[in-house]
Amino acid sequence: MLLNKIGGGMKKLITRITLLFAAVPLLAASPASATGLSYFSDFGSQPATNLFFTEYEGGVGTSGQACGTDACATFETAGNRDFMKITVNPSATPGFYQNVDATQVDINVPNPTNSGPYTATYGHPVTMEAKIKWSHNYDLYGLSDAQGTSGVVLWNSALDGPNGDVTLDFDQIGFGWNSVDFADGELAGFNAASYVDQVPVGFSRPSAPIDIHGWIKVKMVWSENASGVQSVAYYADGQYLGTQELPVNLEGMSLVTWNDNQEPYYCEEEGVCWSFPNPNQPQSFYVDYVKVTQE
Repeated sequence: MLLNKIGGGMKKLITRITLLFAAVPLLAASPASATGLSYFSDFGSQPATNLFFTEYEGGVGTSGQACGTDACATFETAGNRDFMKITVNPSATPGFYQNVDATQVDINVPNPTNSGPYTATYGHPVTMEAKIKWSHNYDLYGLSDAQGTSGVVLWNSALDGPNGDVTLDFDQIGFGWNSVDFADGELAGFNAASYVDQVPVGFSRPSAPIDIHGWIKVKMVWSENASGVQSVAYYADGQYLGTQELPVNLEGMSLVTWNDNQEPYYCEEEGVCWSFPNPNQPQSFYVDYVKVTQE
């Protein structure tokens, strides 16, 4: 799962993020209806039965495969804790997209986009909670040895191609980590971010340090107000990171968690170029549990 293209105005978007939506028109309120949706994965020694896996390496994406050579999702137990560990390894054939996607919706079927169960409506917010951490070669600010991106988010179930090419300008809300070489460092490190059509429309970092090498609890609440405008409130280890208003209402969202080696960056020739650096050592993203509910 990745940011496959970045509009030429992204730098302006990021620096003006608090001003973007002052003129968002008010929308008609959505009809309130009971949903009662709930999703929970408490990872153990076996792959979760309510997730779909796709593993990418060597220019090929393999549907239904959680573990390959260059990228691998394993399900482990340490002490009293069960968890999923997604690792990107040094590759013997560098230069290709390496990733494991663990998705709530099968992205390897026709028209998977906007097919997820979650749409925030007035009076029925969607809440996602998770416990996550990263291996020692990641750091809070994205300045470490690790490459690429990783995280746990709700998105609109876009399809990844064999090289990680996304066939849709996807939307995404949630928590992630980006290396310092991702988008020239403007989105580096641990963050809570909202993307619409692959463009960041909200971005928040912790105001106080958080130890991402230890288990941290993250929470987001995606809601719609009485005027029909959606927003997302983000929290990490009890710290309020901020609320990001969305310029358009999102719908049909589903869970995805991943770890990859992709780093888009600015270049004179094309505006945006892509790099798939080979990790110097194994780099891992861990998920203890994910819970998504809608009232």
